[in-house]
Amino acid sequence: METKKEFTGSALTIKALTADVNINTHDSQKILISAKGPKAVIENLDIFEKNGRIFIQSKNQNTENSVTLFGNENCVIVSEGNGNVIMSGNSGGNVVIVGSGSSISVTSGNKALSLEILIPKTINLSIKNVRGKVSVAEIEGKLNAMTSGSSEIVVSAFTGDANLQASGSSDIKIKAGKINELDAQSSGSADIHIKAVAETAKLKASGNSDIRIIDVLGRLREKTSGSADITVIND
Repeated sequence: METKKEFTGSALTIKALTADVNINTHDSQKILISAKGPKAVIENLDIFEKNGRIFIQSKNQNTENSVTLFGNENCVIVSEGNGNVIMSGNSGGNVVIVGSGSSISVTSGNKALSLEILIPKTINLSIKNVRGKVSVAEIEGKLNAMTSGSSEIVVSAFTGDANLQASGSSDIKIKAGKINELDAQSSGSADIHIKAVAETAKLKASGNSDIRIIDVLGRLREKTSGSADITVIND
């Protein structure tokens, strides 16, 4: 199943999804969204505009008595009340459901949901807790990226202010660009690798995580704990 949406704006938030996301730019102020996946997954997708910002997220993320599962672990779910049970992710594992929700759907496969998005080159982009791979073309503006688990966010090039948070075994990569103000935090075994120069940077790494950046021209604040590592290559 496929759904398409079109908005005009310069701010986009993608959050609380399991999906592969491909974001490219074009010479327009329109934000064009194409989502493909099984019917149950598409119907659970919420795409809307609020106060000038476009949101792409799961409908049931804040619903009482709802359960959302991702991955391939064996599990037992007891569903009480009228909540929804939505499962998607890797094939494999056993699922047992006890009880009756108003909506129960199971989707297997590594790419249950895929998003193709066209955005203006200058944008305020926020990516939060998207399980899967997110690929972003060269952009400028503001970038807020938060990832966990085994997810990955890759940005071809970025110019502007960036706030990056990676945990679990996730990765955030910026392949080129120039960052004005950088705030980066890593934990677990996560990696944040930035092949760009920052004017100022606040870096914090814990656990077995790693932060690498080409250079920081001005003020640098850094803090590590555990066996974490922070590397400024041209320092």
